[in-house]
Parts: sequence; C-alpha cells; structure tokens
Amino acid sequence: MSYTAIGSGSITLNAVSAEEQKNLQEALLTRYDRLRTADLAQCGDDMAYQIEREYQELTQAMLKYNDPFWWLTVVFKEAGFTEVERNPNDVALSIELSYYNNYYEDMILELLNTLVPFTAEGFISYRGEKGDLWCHVFAGGEWTERSGRICYDEPRPQFEESKQNLARLIEEIRRQVIYDDRPYEDRARDLLKAFEAHDPDGVLLALSGRRLREHGVAAAIWQDGGESAHPDEGE
Repeated sequence: MSYTAIGSGSITLNAVSAEEQKNLQEALLTRYDRLRTADLAQCGDDMAYQIEREYQELTQAMLKYNDPFWWLTVVFKEAGFTEVERNPNDVALSIELSYYNNYYEDMILELLNTLVPFTAEGFISYRGEKGDLWCHVFAGGEWTERSGRICYDEPRPQFEESKQNLARLIEEIRRQVIYDDRPYEDRARDLLKAFEAHDPDGVLLALSGRRLREHGVAAAIWQDGGESAHPDEGE
C-alpha cells in the first residue's frame, strides 16, 4: 500500500533500565546500518556519498539526546508518524502515536519488527482513503495485521459490555478525537448537521472522523463480519 492513511495507536516498550536502554540504542543504530547497506546496494556508487551523508545525519539527529523517548520519536517520524507522545503515567516506556501520511507498510513494519525484542504490547489502527480499515497488533511476540470492512446494510453487531470492551472502545474514540487533523470549521459544520438530523452516529463521525462501527472494528471489538473479537472476556 502507498496511499494516504490516517491512524493512531500506542506501543509500550521495556526500556526502563540502563541496560535495556543501551540495547535499544544499539538496535536502532544497527537498523540504520542495515538500511544504509541496502540503499547502497540498490543505488550503486553514484549515490554512495549522498546515502552515507544522509544516514550520518539521521544517526546524529537520533543521538542528539541521551533519551530513549527521543530516539523513538525520531525513528517513528521517519516512518511517517506525525505525532509521538509519551504517557507520563506509565512506569514502562508507553508511547501514543498518530499517523497522517502516505502509507508505506514495509517501512512501518520494518521499524516495528526492529522493536520486537523490547515491545510489551502495541496496537495501531489505520483508515485508508476509501474507508478501509486495518491494524497492526502485537500478540504472541510478533506484529500481525488484521483488516476489517464496514457494511452499513448489515444489522449492527451486538456489543458485549465487558470492562475490557468498554475500555477499548473509549480509548479508540479518544485517540481519534485527539489526532483527527480535519479543519475545525469542517468538523463544526458536520457536527451541527448531524445534530439537526438527530443522527448520533453522525455526531460521533463529526467529532472523531469515524462512525461507531468503524471504532469497534479498529479497537478489535468486532471482527470482520460483526462477531465479537473477545467472546470469552467477562466483567
């Protein structure tokens, strides 16, 4: 895929101790070496000086501060993420991400896979230009992709009101409201139009950029087809 996508999510890393932070820095520097070698092999000698200079500048930018959050901010923004924020309430290195850019899956997954040895949990959802939905989920020690579809002609799936599902839903809505980059004027017009039409789903769309069903799929509450994605979770 290489088209515009909007997304948001979070990743939590085990990079608290000095040893963990050292290993994280080494992994990111090794990643630069790997990418540089691949670019040199692809472009040849004519571009060698430019490529070497580019990766030297990238390395210097990442090492500007001795702070793992700074390192991650640099590399995630290089991969197309527009906002990288740290959650100060978490003991572990928990980062909130937003995405609004041309979508290059190989670039994103390459970075996420580099971070696998340090990753405790992660979930990033995306929406494409045509309303298609997909997400990257960290489970079982690896990142996997899940996709969904929105079919408004089908009955709305039943929502299982477990604490876990409620938390997933409101967190996904919160992220979308925060990272929705649409102009305020457009959002306000859509909000008034939905309010006058007594359309609660339209109100949610105006505020967050997604309808309820889209939030449910993005939060992995409903699978493709409408079934609950977490049927065994209780209160």
